[in-house]
Amino acid sequence: MDTKKCLATLMVAIFLAAGLFTCAAPATAAETEKAAGAAVYPASEAYVKDGTMTFTVFAEHSGDYLLDFNGSTGSAETELSINGVPSGKVTLPSSGCSLPLHKGVNTIEFAYTDVVEELVINGAAPKAERGATTPYITYEAEDCKTDGVILEDSRTYHEIASEASGRRAVRLEKAGQSISLELQKDANALTLRTCVPDNAKGTGEDYTLTVNIGGDTVKANVTSRYTWVYGAFPYTNTPDSKTAHNFFDDMSLVLDKTYPAGTTVTITKDAKDTAEYYIVDLIETELVEKAFTQPENSLSITEYGAVANDGKDDTQAFTDCMDAAVKAGKEIWIPEGVFHFTESRIVIRKDGVTVRGAGMWHTVLTGDFAAFLVRANDTAFYDFKMDGTAVVRRDDVDPAAFETSSGINTQFNLRIQNVWIEHYKVGAWTYTISGVHLVGSRIRNTFADGINLCKASCNSMVEQNSFRGTGDDAVAMWSQTYADINNIARYNTIASPDLANGVAVYGGEDITVCDNLISDIVTEGAGIDTSTFFQPADFGETILIERNTLSRCGSLNDTTGSRIGAVWFNTVKDYDNPATVILRDNIIADSSYQGISFSGVGTIENVLIEKNLINGWGTWAIESTSSARGNAIARDNEITGEGEGKINTNNGKFFTLTADGMEVSDEEIRPKEEWSPPLIAGMATGLLIAAGIVGVTVFFKRKNSTKQAQVKEEQQ
Repeated sequence: MDTKKCLATLMVAIFLAAGLFTCAAPATAAETEKAAGAAVYPASEAYVKDGTMTFTVFAEHSGDYLLDFNGSTGSAETELSINGVPSGKVTLPSSGCSLPLHKGVNTIEFAYTDVVEELVINGAAPKAERGATTPYITYEAEDCKTDGVILEDSRTYHEIASEASGRRAVRLEKAGQSISLELQKDANALTLRTCVPDNAKGTGEDYTLTVNIGGDTVKANVTSRYTWVYGAFPYTNTPDSKTAHNFFDDMSLVLDKTYPAGTTVTITKDAKDTAEYYIVDLIETELVEKAFTQPENSLSITEYGAVANDGKDDTQAFTDCMDAAVKAGKEIWIPEGVFHFTESRIVIRKDGVTVRGAGMWHTVLTGDFAAFLVRANDTAFYDFKMDGTAVVRRDDVDPAAFETSSGINTQFNLRIQNVWIEHYKVGAWTYTISGVHLVGSRIRNTFADGINLCKASCNSMVEQNSFRGTGDDAVAMWSQTYADINNIARYNTIASPDLANGVAVYGGEDITVCDNLISDIVTEGAGIDTSTFFQPADFGETILIERNTLSRCGSLNDTTGSRIGAVWFNTVKDYDNPATVILRDNIIADSSYQGISFSGVGTIENVLIEKNLINGWGTWAIESTSSARGNAIARDNEITGEGEGKINTNNGKFFTLTADGMEVSDEEIRPKEEWSPPLIAGMATGLLIAAGIVGVTVFFKRKNSTKQAQVKEEQQ
């Protein structure tokens, strides 16, 4: 089976896309061989908008790299910009350009030209074939050496293991129990994803956990302050409401020195670690480089009264610095340290504002209003962490870390690069904007969406990000009133959203979801959802879902009891999906229920399911409810593993599934009278019209409450 997965992963796909930029297949083996010891980025992968061309590239360490801009005909002189910093003029094609890159994700931007066919970075490793390419290594606790209790795989909502990465974790409950691993690479920082007990009031408790690395012992401070929410949506912080969920949180620790590969790291509950238990999900280790220095063309907020680490509000200092920077045509610099924003959200009203920090491990913004409302064009944010204060979902209280205004005409160009966001209602929520570029960021432990491209957010790219533990859709594109057009979500790693989907597309035109790693959907959602919930503007043109890997995805709808596939097509009454939807070259593994499911009473037309590997599922590889409407063609797919069967149409009269090249027998397309007793419970989906009313109502409340919050925040 591993061989089959590898073959599916490396399958060469024909990529269909239209618009201002494309999402191409990864570099071929021939290209990689041609540039041995180098990373090759085809021009077809560049993000092209507004006359610019941006390559997103990865460097394993900071330093100068030799770059080749290869092409065959013509020439063009252009100004290069590296991570938003001008780096001089060059005539393209060109070879041997020496340019500085930071460790991790970088953006290389210049005026659009068709003379460049590929960018080669010599001495760099290629990016991951799927998911985000990251500067850290993730170790699953259950795969490490341990004498703790390994939690068994659970797909049951409200059980702690259901929210763990891989659906398993390690419980340390007795003094002396530990988890050990050996560093694969040098490291001087680590992140632990843990679950520790709440207190009786639901406000959380602080604890310590012992970390020994290379013979040195440090205490990690872990907390339940941001976890354990209760009751029905939109949830409370009161244990009396019962039905707990949202169990895990991250803590990050910078060590005093660098430890070499091979060093043993041991995490222990010792006698002074007083929590009843510590459930460790995963450990991430990283080699953090020194803080960036202030750029020449910038003004520091410390020049205007901000003081790092003093606990006092820095809002006015930031505002004064921003005003001066705009007037002088300079950037805003936030140096190393922790800065507090407790008075009001920061509003960006002038075009061309760039905010830059010393690195996401070095510059931290925190406080109730450490958040940005962007009402301007050509804004950019680089290299800092935002640690919010949200402890439960409060749509009418807590701000998004980033938000654009819905009350003005279309805005242009917002870049959020290498920003770490935790403990917010939402990571980023955008309206009526063209050119959002969310890249290289870590959005974790939010109480609603990771990012929502909403209401005519167009020509945007979400790439090379890590989303984990979001409280709603990790990546959503919601065509509220007006269509989202020409957006791409690619090369993201999405894990364990507490509610809803990994990627959700609610209406829109020319949308692409490709090359993502999505895992461990908990409840009321799929790995990838194409939906007409929330009354979106019409679907149109092509929706392309290609080369994604979905592991342990799909879930049970906790409200209606209906089962949701790893890939989910769902439509509601009066809201159809007439777009050409292509589901191709995806790996769908160990789905909790269906691999692919169709439901709802709206019509979905022109679905092509092609060259996918469906490997293991809980119910059916492909299933449509009896009320589903529309048509789909399935061809050249590989279906392996166990379940109730390969295809189930539930004897539906309004949905046509043409299975070509799948060797599906008539018996596997079962009419009602042939259903086995274990499937009778699944017949609840046949009551979709009634149950759907409840389900849609819940989902509307979820999205509309968020929308109302945005409007209220706008008025503040």
